[in-house]
Amino acid sequence: RISTVAGASLRTYYADRNIDVTTVSFLVGLVRYSVLLVATMIVFRSLGVVPPQSVTALITSVSLAVGLAFQSVLGNVAAGLMLLVFRPYSVGDKVNIGHRVGFVYDISLLTTRLDAEDNTRIQVPNSE
Repeated sequence: RISTVAGASLRTYYADRNIDVTTVSFLVGLVRYSVLLVATMIVFRSLGVVPPQSVTALITSVSLAVGLAFQSVLGNVAAGLMLLVFRPYSVGDKVNIGHRVGFVYDISLLTTRLDAEDNTRIQVPNSE
């Protein structure tokens, strides 16, 4: 609940300042998951169930395992970050990605969604 409120507050804050929709969506997701992670750490620590060092070691181990298992997904995330930083296109632009043509509907960390000219929505991995 707190993460949702934090995300909504951030979205409202940036909407009033005419910031790009893609950047706002990325920041909202980042804040929501960061708040969830911190809240989980606080709950574990207050309950005394698991020492913080053990949680940190667990997160590190899981991160390594996930990184090795999902190399292609992480490639899409890296490409998504590059799209957010360098902005070769933004929401509403007509683009040709791979063999797909359409108007950019949404850019996330993993995929870019396009509205094709035949009224279908296409989801393209960012690594393309």
